[in-house]
Amino acid sequence: MRLLIAYDGSPSADLALEDLAHAGLPAEGDALVLSVAEHWLPPPALAEMAPPYLLEPPASGAQAARRDAESAARRVGELLPRFRVASAARTGSPSTQILSEADGFRPDLIVVGSQGRSAVEGVLLGSVSLSIVANAAASVRVVRKRRPFRGSRVEGERILVGFDGSVGSWEAIAAVARRNWPAGSEARLFTSIGPEPTPEGILWTTGVKGKEAEKLDRLWQKQEEAAAPLAAAKLAVDTALRVGDPRRTLLEEAEVWGASSLFVGATGLGRIERFLIGSVSMTAVTRAPCPVEVVRRTEGA
Repeated sequence: MRLLIAYDGSPSADLALEDLAHAGLPAEGDALVLSVAEHWLPPPALAEMAPPYLLEPPASGAQAARRDAESAARRVGELLPRFRVASAARTGSPSTQILSEADGFRPDLIVVGSQGRSAVEGVLLGSVSLSIVANAAASVRVVRKRRPFRGSRVEGERILVGFDGSVGSWEAIAAVARRNWPAGSEARLFTSIGPEPTPEGILWTTGVKGKEAEKLDRLWQKQEEAAAPLAAAKLAVDTALRVGDPRRTLLEEAEVWGASSLFVGATGLGRIERFLIGSVSMTAVTRAPCPVEVVRRTEGA
């Protein structure tokens, strides 16, 4: 596996490093830790009139980014001792630089914290983590602090997978099945069915009327088929169906079940939906009580 880890020294970025031990990663691979010294350039028309020193990034910022990347790379080496770990520092817009680095590095997975140091992040829809989820060609794992779970806790991980029978949800299942989860880990396939509608292609729903029984039978059959590769990966698997808008019910299930990770497919993030907070994957990224992995199929997958 090839990992691209975005690191900015924030508490959220530190959580993303610690979460590597809970993501079911393989024993060996390549990891690149990238830190970006944030530097915003003026529009081209103004840049032509600006003195050169205003267009140059502060040297202190670039040096700090390099130190952050090297420090984080050492930590990744401790957490993933059989990975080959490198570090890099860039200057510019964090999301632009991370996506540009991903184009060259071609990672299977990009790991980011849910909130960074940027004063803009968390205020605008175009925050770093959301921009990466919307535009990356690879899967993206957005890490936030897990909420305390008061119920009984299994020894391993609890992986919740949003399943709707679509190509994207099957890719999410395949991603979970390929991972190296600790003994005692559980997986739950969760599907939300009508009557509240969602944008077509994001998470399949059906109204509970008419040929309800026939549709539910087909869905249960799909869930049984989807459970097979997870069981083959030695995960304890169960399924859950709920009525309601998946943007709400999926997050409620993650909270009640005590999910340690939530996996959703990226299929359906079109030119409009990918920027709407109302899409299932984007809502999960911004509001889930645990790390969220938005899965895209890569050439090596």
